[in-house]
Amino acid sequence: MTSTQRLVASPDRSNREWRNTSAFAALTRDGEIRAWGNPASGGLLSAEAQALKGVKQIYSTTSAFAALSDEGRVVAWGNEGGDTGSVSDQLAHGIRSIASTSEAFAALDLNGRVTTWGNARMGGDSDDLIDILSSGVVQLFSTNGAFAALKKDGSVIGWGDEFSGGFRGKSGIDVAKNVKTISSTSGAFAALHQDNTVTTWGYFNNGGEPAGQALVALKSGQVETVFSNEFTFAALLKDGTVVAWGGQYSGGDVSPVESLLVDVKHIVGNRNAFAAMTGKGAVVSWGISGANYIDVSDQLSSGVVEIVASDQAFAALKADGSVVTWGSDLYGGDSSDVSSLLSGGVVELTASEGAYAALKRDGSVVTWGNPSQGGDLSSLNGLLSSGVSKVYSNQSAFTALKVDGTVVSWGSEENGGSTRFATGGDLKQIDNLADVFTDAYIGKSFRQPFDANAGLIRRVEINPVGALFSEKKKNDKIIGTSKQDLFVNGYGSDRFMGRSGSDIFWFNTKEKFGKKHADKIWDFNPKKDVIIFGSERFGSMSQSPKFLSVDKKSDYKKAQLSDIEFIYSTNNGKLFFNANGDQPGLGNGGLFASLRKSPDLFIDSIGFTVSV
Repeated sequence: MTSTQRLVASPDRSNREWRNTSAFAALTRDGEIRAWGNPASGGLLSAEAQALKGVKQIYSTTSAFAALSDEGRVVAWGNEGGDTGSVSDQLAHGIRSIASTSEAFAALDLNGRVTTWGNARMGGDSDDLIDILSSGVVQLFSTNGAFAALKKDGSVIGWGDEFSGGFRGKSGIDVAKNVKTISSTSGAFAALHQDNTVTTWGYFNNGGEPAGQALVALKSGQVETVFSNEFTFAALLKDGTVVAWGGQYSGGDVSPVESLLVDVKHIVGNRNAFAAMTGKGAVVSWGISGANYIDVSDQLSSGVVEIVASDQAFAALKADGSVVTWGSDLYGGDSSDVSSLLSGGVVELTASEGAYAALKRDGSVVTWGNPSQGGDLSSLNGLLSSGVSKVYSNQSAFTALKVDGTVVSWGSEENGGSTRFATGGDLKQIDNLADVFTDAYIGKSFRQPFDANAGLIRRVEINPVGALFSEKKKNDKIIGTSKQDLFVNGYGSDRFMGRSGSDIFWFNTKEKFGKKHADKIWDFNPKKDVIIFGSERFGSMSQSPKFLSVDKKSDYKKAQLSDIEFIYSTNNGKLFFNANGDQPGLGNGGLFASLRKSPDLFIDSIGFTVSV
């Protein structure tokens, strides 16, 4: 489900990070790194990276990787962004997360300080802003060559390449204020304000300068979410309609489909087109490589649960496990050769630049599209006919992670399609691979100290199709499948067991608080599961809720006397809703969930939804 993923800016990046185009990096179950692919782009591990233990996440530029350990230490290797020599002291401990442009990294520590390195012109040099970025930053966003830092007070600081939405010196200070979140194309930013208006900046041809009706809409206070592709923004309004601006032929002109863009819930972009999914699971697509969706529109009239983009094509996964494709035939838009294999049983889709891989319920993989970019499996002699748990991709290759902890790669051999020259050790007991499209930690976790200014929870969208819940007013046990499941709280103290999938636990049904009404999650996995707080369950939740994980009882009491709305106790695994602001007690809130065995829970593993 796309609801647990970051807003995808294009097939090669999220709104905060760029995918390595020609190498793969993986973690073993012991938190050690393995890598393969183009040696200059990170396929060859440095000695320091090879020696690093306890890795919890791996980030990337287009030609380098940066690993974050459970002690908050950063080690980088590869080309642009692979050299941390000038900032190694700042990266020795306490780092919380990392963002990237195509050629530079920016690290955020537990105190909200930002440290940058890599190509100076592309955001790797923030020395002019060292005092402004020394504290208070809560999130980082990026374009091709610029960063935007969102601070606790809602102000935004920008720097980097001026043709990518960046600024020279201190001219990017307070480029926007009262901001909730930021979206980006390759060359511009769009900031969504607390009052639901939007401010943009950056290269005009990438959406930096909206005009006409789009400009009016962005100032109206009616914007719900902003999506993007490489050149264009698309704003989803509160009434479910869409306005777009930027590259006219890359989705900036919605007039051909404007009458069909109603009740829209989610939008996905490829390089130069968009595909919108409605509340009924129907799809509407427009732009250079999206307009031919009309050829399969009857198959896209309902039942779509996810859309995945390659560089210039789309693939829609339907609730019945079938797949529908459109766009450029050269980039996977034509799946007719494998149509019988895509008629059902598909649970997940992954795309390289020009090819697709479909993971089926039986653990097999089906591919189509450009053979040189992973569209052809014939050379693997049946290695992917069963036992696959997840598929990853870069620009021109794929890697399948199998349930036995081994991996199989295919596609462009020199760019990661072969593991023959993998570095770091044997490719056994592999637990996960680096993936820019998820915030979930893929390795070992660490606990953060008490912070009265807790992290801001990110807002997400959820398609409730196929949700598991109980309408009975008693204690029920709800068991998921081995794949990803969406659980919704019901009435009474229910027990959720997600099993081995990457599961979503969505608290969005009105219910009382307290032990008799608190649900229990039996097998929460902080590496891949997420918890989502819904406005139906938490009626007084603010538009910018905060979360804090505490170890000590004294810290829990401090959190109760703050504006932190969601508090998690690592001692007993209990989740509380603080509905009383900075006044004593929890007000009309209280205990609403408990996690068996008290696993770690961090800001990266949670989100919130707002009912429209």
